[in-house]
Amino acid sequence: MVADFANLIQRGHVHVALVDSAVVGYVVFYVNSKSMQLDNVAVDPEFTGQGIGKQLINFVELTASKQGLLAVELYTNAVMTENQVLYPKLGYTITARKQQDGFSRVFYRKLLV
Repeated sequence: MVADFANLIQRGHVHVALVDSAVVGYVVFYVNSKSMQLDNVAVDPEFTGQGIGKQLINFVELTASKQGLLAVELYTNAVMTENQVLYPKLGYTITARKQQDGFSRVFYRKLLV
């Protein structure tokens, strides 16, 4: 993955999770038309299984709701099977499966109303 994090941070699209002042996770999201686009969520492997990723996703959803947006959208690589278990548990539904930029992707959407 190639991302211009300096630009994303400058634009206010990156938010971090802290434990004792140490960054243990982050989420990248932004408004995309009439929904919030959840672009990336990651948690330090030492802190997985503690609900940090779910808290970051919840933050995205709350931010979208506060901005009056009706949905959060995201996509994941089809080979990341753990994501395909997690997102439906969080209320996301599959909207499409397609090849994009050389990857097999699964697209999700969660209505916030």
